[in-house]
Amino acid sequence: MTVLVGNGPVDTVRFEKLPKFTWPMMKPVMKILMGSPKPLRSYNVEAAAMIKKAVSVPVIVCGGIRSDEEIRDVICGGKADFVSMSRPFICEPDIVNRLKNGQGESRCLNCNYCLMGVEQRPLKCYYGTLTNKKKA
Repeated sequence: MTVLVGNGPVDTVRFEKLPKFTWPMMKPVMKILMGSPKPLRSYNVEAAAMIKKAVSVPVIVCGGIRSDEEIRDVICGGKADFVSMSRPFICEPDIVNRLKNGQGESRCLNCNYCLMGVEQRPLKCYYGTLTNKKKA
């Protein structure tokens, strides 16, 4: 599986060729090098706005749009016709109602734990809880 956006969580990195005893020593170094996941915000909106100017069909944008303020900026600003979200729904299935009721923004950080966890586990937000160990 390839994930193009967001930081990969260190706990899910697999080093198949290394002896198992080396990973505990490498993990702290990898966390320093990779850093903590930070949410990327509205990273496709500029491209969507350029596409919208060039075409006569509706444009849908996705990518790091997490708040009702960002959604309004996209739609009311004429940058796209629709906003699509995926990982926020995995993190918070009730996100639409929360945004509609003015309850902030999604807690999703684009950490990609959900995508890495789905290989062996049910699809859900695993932020901070997923390890390299297979579920029995």
